Amino acid sequence: MATKATRQDTSAFWHGPRVLPLLFNVAGVALSALAIAAYLYVALSRLTFPFALEWIEPASYSNVERVFQGQPLYAAPSYEFIPLIYTPLYFYVAAAVTWLINDVVLATRLVSLASSLAILGTLFGIARVRGLTRAMAALAAGLFALTYHVSGYWFDVSRVDTLFLALLLLAYLLAFVDIRPAWVGGALAGMAVVLAFMTKQHGALVAPFLAGYFLIRRDWSRAAGFVISVCLSAAVFLAVMDRSSGGWFWLYALTIPQSEPLAPQLQHDFWFVHVGPQFYPALLSIMGSLLILALARHWALLRGRLLFIGVFGAPLFIMSYLSMSKQWGYLNGLMPLTAAIALVTADNAQIAGPASDQPPVASARPAVLVAGWLVSLLILLQFPLLRYDVATAIPSREDRAAGERLVERLRGLEGPIYGSASPYLLVMAGHPDHFHPSPLSDLNIVSQLNPALKERLDPYMGAVTEPLTNGSVRVALLPDVRWYDQIFSAQNGYRCERLPADEQLRAVSGAPATLVTLCTRSP
Repeated sequence: MATKATRQDTSAFWHGPRVLPLLFNVAGVALSALAIAAYLYVALSRLTFPFALEWIEPASYSNVERVFQGQPLYAAPSYEFIPLIYTPLYFYVAAAVTWLINDVVLATRLVSLASSLAILGTLFGIARVRGLTRAMAALAAGLFALTYHVSGYWFDVSRVDTLFLALLLLAYLLAFVDIRPAWVGGALAGMAVVLAFMTKQHGALVAPFLAGYFLIRRDWSRAAGFVISVCLSAAVFLAVMDRSSGGWFWLYALTIPQSEPLAPQLQHDFWFVHVGPQFYPALLSIMGSLLILALARHWALLRGRLLFIGVFGAPLFIMSYLSMSKQWGYLNGLMPLTAAIALVTADNAQIAGPASDQPPVASARPAVLVAGWLVSLLILLQFPLLRYDVATAIPSREDRAAGERLVERLRGLEGPIYGSASPYLLVMAGHPDHFHPSPLSDLNIVSQLNPALKERLDPYMGAVTEPLTNGSVRVALLPDVRWYDQIFSAQNGYRCERLPADEQLRAVSGAPATLVTLCTRSP
């Protein structure tokens, strides 16, 4: 952890009029506050929107409803339900909130919104524990809020990612803060890591990095508490989930995610579309700050910053890379990386000098001074580079009206109805629910790649798709994709028509998707 003496040392790398550090701090805090306010404005504006903001949100609704009704979350795939391939904590937390307010859609979003606020607070807390000034701690939170649209406007949608990241950052905060006795601090950090893993599997990646961090610091008691806590709590969780689900939990949450292939195009896009072009100011500022330490030959500080980047930045980078490089990877996978970039940027900004709350020192080398100026300018440049129009992420009155008209249309139709990626609309219209196509696509992919999984799933897959192929579906509500052209075709007795413009329901977050087509089959 950084100390008061360390903060005084870092001030030696900024030299110039006292007003410049003040201006940097004021600008950083103001821009951070604006970024946080913009996010909260969007999130609160769409919190009570009764229709899906993102096309896989309805799968979360189904998972939460399943838990709320006391049915098993992990079971054999069926036409009625296929679980998402995540560990279950988010769905249980959202089900508990649903029990309180009796609204699945609102409950899932409230969990994500509260988690996003926890992320901002935890980033601020970690920064303060590391000895950063309040201004730089606020900068860390503001930089993360700034990445809201970069991650597909994801922070507040009904998905597992935000709760996962909040618990992951809590684990780091508990690991870095000086809790006594030390083994208790280690045990609490270990429990938080397992809670993150119970929300999304990538949480397991953090465990070896934090254990290594404690060992490098020779904090034996904290390391022992951490390792024992992780091993015991993870073992109990896995055993209970596997036994209670008859082995289906292990298949959905562990085997299938490990079997999904990497996509070369997504690996390319990770670097050259999503990370490099959008985060080069922050990344260059981090490298510039480390260069300042090297120029000043302050090797102890340099080693400390590199250790922090390795312990905190490396596992979060790996998570994002794996998430976005696998089949169906999307922008939400960037969230761990954006949190790492935000905190490491703020952490290193204090080294550059403008963030320091100490008096400037007049004996700087010119190279150090110039590097400090460049680093501060790069950090401030990151804000306008990631600006976005808040209106694009907020459903309009027309969107709400379109959803209401569409539900009324569905209510007047004779079933069975297949709602594709929006089975929740069927429930709103009084029709039976069915599976969401997202987890079905995961099952189809791994079945093609893994013969053992194919053998396990084959007895059930026919029952999942049979209502779609045997003509028993009378009506199909379809998005603007070509997934169903062969199923709901004229050859199979279906007549497909485009919905009126005022009944087309669109997603405002995530991958673009709009419900545009209604196919009906003659008796």
